[in-house]
Amino acid sequence: MRASAYVIPAQAEAAIANFTRCFKQQAASSDPSQVPQGCQTPSTAPPAVTEAFKTAAQQALGRDFVTSVERILFFNVGFWALTGLLSMLLPRVRPQPVARAQAA
Repeated sequence: MRASAYVIPAQAEAAIANFTRCFKQQAASSDPSQVPQGCQTPSTAPPAVTEAFKTAAQQALGRDFVTSVERILFFNVGFWALTGLLSMLLPRVRPQPVARAQAA
């Protein structure tokens, strides 16, 4: 079901722009559980629209989490691969026989 069917296009565009702005603010804040000022859901919004925004926010947060985990994983894999390659460039130290002390 498309929630935009319940809202005229101009209002839908404004609501989507506001949602995008608020989502970015909330996701970037130090406490994402707190709703930023001016981002409360209007009480006049139809339940279908509110549910659509809630679903969109959950999906976006899920994608953000997965993207973050993937980036961290690729960074770690790259770091360890680079470390392994660079360790092959280290000079090999061969043990030298210990010279026996000569008795004087």
